[in-house]
Amino acid sequence: MASRTGVGVAGIVFYAALWGAASADLIAVAFHVGLEAVITTFQVTLIVGPVIGFAVARRIALALQKKDLELVAHGYETGRIVRLPGGRYVELHAGLDEDERARLAHRAVRPIAPRPDEAGRLTRLDRVRGALAERFFADRVEVPEPAAEAVGAVAGAPHDDAEPAERRPLSRVDGAA
Repeated sequence: MASRTGVGVAGIVFYAALWGAASADLIAVAFHVGLEAVITTFQVTLIVGPVIGFAVARRIALALQKKDLELVAHGYETGRIVRLPGGRYVELHAGLDEDERARLAHRAVRPIAPRPDEAGRLTRLDRVRGALAERFFADRVEVPEPAAEAVGAVAGAPHDDAEPAERRPLSRVDGAA
């Protein structure tokens, strides 16, 4: 989950800023700078660093999830390019084996929606918990589970699922054979 990874990285950056600030006097002496400048730098890093760390780690985690989605949907690139009868070129993809597909297409935990109590009210804690869960799971990339016939069709199929009618050698650009 991208947000959970971001929170973890933010915590690590926060701790690292505190750890570095503990030796601010040694840093000031070693680099011949003022102690106040070093402390101010660590104060800014303590506040801004976790926010930047969260944003960067979250974007990286989302990009990795999207890459997994692409692998499940189309398979691995084979490096083989085929010319279709209409003149278009497509790249053939190889399907994933069942273990790899199961690893990439695992189902993550879904957020639990807040439920009202017997009087039909949501407590403040339930509303906050629901808002945080909605924000936490908002941009998660869902990997669909393919149908059984689609799994077999992916192996050897071109990227846009168009089947080449025949296989012929690629011709040169100038028309010479």
